[in-house]
Amino acid sequence: MKRLPGIDWDTGGNVMIEGKKVNRIMINGQDFIAGDVKTALRNLPADIIDKVQVIDDYGDKARLTGVKSGDAEKVLNLVLKKEKHNGGIANLEAGAGDQGKFVGTLF
Repeated sequence: MKRLPGIDWDTGGNVMIEGKKVNRIMINGQDFIAGDVKTALRNLPADIIDKVQVIDDYGDKARLTGVKSGDAEKVLNLVLKKEKHNGGIANLEAGAGDQGKFVGTLF
């Protein structure tokens, strides 16, 4: 991503396009790990990406009505290679404490 023209990184490691921070990443047009762009870019291997698209998202209302108003949010859409569409993503968290207390999350 650092080699692509027009995509910059600020001192905090945030992705910037045309001076605006990227808050969302989409894969093949579907949301992927909303709000955590840095983690998504670190964990996706570069060899699965075919195209990188920058989308100006004006929100749900603009999608329904076709009227674009206000400032657009910058969104990265990563289009995967056809042969790399297979696979899955998993995230498992677990914790245990005293007195039989525990916590678990599966994504």
